[in-house]
Amino acid sequence: MRRAAAVLVLVLLASPAWAGLSRADLASVAAAPPKGARLDPRLSAIDVTGKRWTMGQLLAGRSVFFNFIDYTCNTLCGTDLELLSAGIQNAHLNPADYRIVVFGMDPKDSAKDALAMARKEIPASLMPQTVLLMPDKMTVERAARALGFHYKYDAAADQFAHPAAVYVIAQDGGVRGVLSPFALTATDMKTVLDTTKPSLSLYDRVRLLCYCYDPQTGIYSLRIAWLLRIACIVTVLLLGSAVFFFIRRPRAA
Repeated sequence: MRRAAAVLVLVLLASPAWAGLSRADLASVAAAPPKGARLDPRLSAIDVTGKRWTMGQLLAGRSVFFNFIDYTCNTLCGTDLELLSAGIQNAHLNPADYRIVVFGMDPKDSAKDALAMARKEIPASLMPQTVLLMPDKMTVERAARALGFHYKYDAAADQFAHPAAVYVIAQDGGVRGVLSPFALTATDMKTVLDTTKPSLSLYDRVRLLCYCYDPQTGIYSLRIAWLLRIACIVTVLLLGSAVFFFIRRPRAA
């Protein structure tokens, strides 16, 4: 119900929300890993407890679901984590096979902000596999360049325009795929963790990223937005008709 409500809000507000950013800025927003994209195992950041982690330590023996998240985001970030968590649970993944690494985008955010979002969006059962990182600005930029994560900061709103994307990083640091949290399937989740199978193709990445979400603009596409609006209107009409039917239906004596 909560997820449906979030989508409904996005439908009703499906217009450029980043008043401080130009169309050129929004056009540059994308998740586009370069060929051979790889995270440096020496890249490091502290977590919410103050412990410093390197990517090498996080990847040791496991694959990683890597998320760029603004801990004080008021749009999609929380929903992204909620949908990823649901996808992992629905796929019944072995906890020993993966970690969830949440990579804070805004150095101004506090550990308290990170924990508040995580406790709200990530089930307690997945928290042992989750690491909430608090990188500095330079580290965020290094990771974004390595993974082809293109975002823009709107200073007026103190928010980031960025694609809703989950990077799947193999144990060697290479990118195995990029998933849209709005299009997670159990098959996709299992495939990207299976190192005996090839990484997702470019076609698969584009297909997954374009599901109801336009990575070139950072907003829902006009066509999808109208389809969702129509679907919502039809749903409301059907519910209204059902209520009217039951109200007018003769009561049994």
